[in-house]
Amino acid sequence: MPKSKKTEEILNAAEKVYESAGLEKVTVTDICEEADISRKTFYQRFKNLDELLESLLKHISETTITRISVNGNGETIWEQLWQMLDIYSVIGESHPVVRAIYSARFDRWVSWKQITFADKLDQIIQHKLIRIIQDGAATGAFREANAEALAKTVTAIAGINFFYYSNLSFFPETKAEEIRTGLKLMLERTLQPL
Repeated sequence: MPKSKKTEEILNAAEKVYESAGLEKVTVTDICEEADISRKTFYQRFKNLDELLESLLKHISETTITRISVNGNGETIWEQLWQMLDIYSVIGESHPVVRAIYSARFDRWVSWKQITFADKLDQIIQHKLIRIIQDGAATGAFREANAEALAKTVTAIAGINFFYYSNLSFFPETKAEEIRTGLKLMLERTLQPL
């Protein structure tokens, strides 16, 4: 079901508020003020802040994946797969909210709420990867493989790589590139038709 214009406005306002205030300090009032709406309007669309943040993550992920897919029209199934490997970097570079949620997984003070949202982001990306792997196998471009297990492996490795990539003072960029290269090599060896 498509989002209403008002829901889009609330999501855009929420992204601004989360970027400026951080994940743990945002209130419904903050978002209502930024979106210039009443609390009633907020609660007509979202049960609470958790549901809003989940919707925001989904919105950011889907928008980015759609943008990559549109820009990639006519490309091979392999190129679509490589684009998905870089999705964490693309999302993280353009959306500080996602970077904060995802990298929080590695912070010893992280809340379970943040882990849940990072896992939801992984699930969105896994779903797209599964479709690409299944489409590649159906067209003969890829060898048959357990698409779900492979997608989970890819998101785990790519997610860790994204964390390191976004914290370069902690982890050299050359190592992040080595991880991406290794991941591509693993996928080529796993999916390349015999």
